Amino acid sequence: GPRVSVLIPAHGAEATLHHALDSLLAQTWADLEIVVADDCSPDGTFALAQGYAARDPRVKAVRMRENGGAYAARMLALSHATGDFITVHDSDDWSHPQKIAVQAAHLRDNPAVPATVTSWVRCHPDLLFRGTARPTSNMVQRNHSALMLRRGMLEALGGWDRVRIAADTELIRRLEHAWGPGAV
Repeated sequence: GPRVSVLIPAHGAEATLHHALDSLLAQTWADLEIVVADDCSPDGTFALAQGYAARDPRVKAVRMRENGGAYAARMLALSHATGDFITVHDSDDWSHPQKIAVQAAHLRDNPAVPATVTSWVRCHPDLLFRGTARPTSNMVQRNHSALMLRRGMLEALGGWDRVRIAADTELIRRLEHAWGPGAV
């Protein structure tokens, strides 16, 4: 299928990045590229990403020149990505092995669909599910940061706003404004 580029913005993620990368490298989607953009981490995040890149050709490690936040790091990663479909994975997240395949197959098989998202639930290290920081009674919620979209659409929208918070939701709103309420 089409190549999927997974962008991972990372800052101070030495303790968690291996979980994220291991879950991505275990994905069932064959044509996968992972671009880790280190946002000037004060710890060994970049060295860890470089180690993965040295061991697996699907991983690239790049580094910001100055700390700019997650959305600026995503834009740097995007500039190094070659995929037809683009998605993001946070440096402290784990994904089911079929996550990328389900999203990518839906986009591949439905050319009129601009984007997909997944749902998420927060699981703590003690394996208890405690819900999210968002005020709701639902433990499972729409995962705006797992937006997967066609590269051309992301570029047409100008990518992520380089703010410090909420640019995932803002990008989805721009996408829905441009392509209609059912775009995602």
